Amino acid sequence: MERTSLVRAPLQASVWVVAERSDNSRAFDVTLSPSRLGKVADAIPLWTEAQAAFEGEVGRDRAIRFRDETSELNLGG
Repeated sequence: MERTSLVRAPLQASVWVVAERSDNSRAFDVTLSPSRLGKVADAIPLWTEAQAAFEGEVGRDRAIRFRDETSELNLGG
């Protein structure tokens, strides 16, 4: 993602992400801030529950195919 998109974005302004200059002086490494890592841990059980509900609605095999196809699209396949 273009760095300037994050500089002005609410994610960086609200300290969700931290942009630090990388070894390459033209690039920045963008990471989740330490203060927000706990939010990810809080979200994991909710994500697991949502995935189980989705599989319950559409069926496990169809949900797996959907995730595989979505992943393939995201990877440019």
